[in-house]
Amino acid sequence: MQYASEDISVDAFMKRVQERMELLDIKPKQLAQLISRNESTTKNIVYKGSECNRLTLILLAKALRTTVEYLATGALIADAEETITLTIHTPESLAISQGFADVRRTSRDSDLPIKSLPLPKRLIQSHGVNPEKVRAMYINSDALQGTLDQGSIALVDTDTKFLHEGCFLICIRDTVIMRLASPVSSGFALTSTNVNIVGTTVTLDSTGAMNSKGTAVVGKIFLRISMNRL
Repeated sequence: MQYASEDISVDAFMKRVQERMELLDIKPKQLAQLISRNESTTKNIVYKGSECNRLTLILLAKALRTTVEYLATGALIADAEETITLTIHTPESLAISQGFADVRRTSRDSDLPIKSLPLPKRLIQSHGVNPEKVRAMYINSDALQGTLDQGSIALVDTDTKFLHEGCFLICIRDTVIMRLASPVSSGFALTSTNVNIVGTTVTLDSTGAMNSKGTAVVGKIFLRISMNRL
């Protein structure tokens, strides 16, 4: 699982601990008693970012009625039985749903062989992705054949709007494409596994967005689900 650096910082950890204390109305003295530490040590952990060991982290999670995973990384872990039902989109309709209004439709969602897909939230969270930001897409292109086979379902993290290494859904003016992104000295190479599709390189501006006018990331493809398993 990958975590953003800001989510695993000392400041983020302290903020989550303090928020749980406020929510549960637990004072530092009470927390110290609950984790069997003296009050000054507890205050140093909560307000000054002093390092805490594995046992202390476990005791903190127990006292604050949460998980070690949440305190350490901010990741909320769903119950084992919790599911989310995702509507299946074409690449174009997915992009349109994310605000890319100029995209030209080449097919309709109603023509797809599957309309929705229920998935365990834990499956999505195990990839470090927020289930509420995930969309399901029917792969109707052979651009990444062998990696993302035509007729499979791809899960797209729409919260990821900047390129890094991996598979991405990208909007170029009124067209939506799937490409593999790889870092190069001048920016990112966008390539296909289809030998008939020519790759390209995009440069980035100071914010990390692509310099190419009319080109933007719709989301990162992080998981493929074969229709044979459904």
